[in-house]
Amino acid sequence: MSPTAAGRPDAARTFSESRPSMRITRPLPSSANDPVSPDTDRSVTVREPECGPGNALVSGERTVRVRSMSSSATPPFPEHVELTGEGLVLRDWTEDDLAAMPELFDHPDIAYWTPIVSPFDEAAARARLDRARQLRADGTAVLLAITLDGGAPLGEVMLRRAPEGTELGYAVGPAHRGQGLAGRAVRVMAAYAFEELDADRVILELEPENAASVAVATATGFRLLGVPLIEGEEKGRPYALQTWALDRA
Repeated sequence: MSPTAAGRPDAARTFSESRPSMRITRPLPSSANDPVSPDTDRSVTVREPECGPGNALVSGERTVRVRSMSSSATPPFPEHVELTGEGLVLRDWTEDDLAAMPELFDHPDIAYWTPIVSPFDEAAARARLDRARQLRADGTAVLLAITLDGGAPLGEVMLRRAPEGTELGYAVGPAHRGQGLAGRAVRVMAAYAFEELDADRVILELEPENAASVAVATATGFRLLGVPLIEGEEKGRPYALQTWALDRA
């Protein structure tokens, strides 16, 4: 039996750069230009979304601060990313987080709804940190720790470049649910995609049975697209993903 909405899974099935056994494949670009200049620290004022399906970023303001440093003039992504907004600081994972990651990710909800490996121990944490850095260097994805003040990680939010749109994903640790962290992190990451990466659309790919993540999608202004389901099998069970989209205003 799948975890229920009452358990507040707060996890979206978008944390794998590839999905084996999928009937629909979505190749990733091998590289992309980084629109953020290296060695910069700047603020971007963006519009905050209203709650409800299909709303673009239309009301309120917040500041998203992007700090980037790189040894290359045109890296695929900034070497370092820190985003602030919605009362959160989204920052890079570091070695100091390895001991905390199993408590966040070694949970039945996350094992069921996401491709994150299970069981998730410190060896898995080390492998995930290494993979996150490789995906960043390849220009494929950015994985950031969700924090309140830049300190202890409470979960993860991801941005992945894909041909059909810039894909977002998230997972919130069981002890930190019920605070709206997933929705807040999605808003900040969407603003980064629109204002810094010049994305026209961000998407979430969700199982319709994952009621908590569907609620996050609707509350942050995403709308369900009338496109074919993405079907596949992972961890010994089939899945079918809906595609939700938020367009730049």
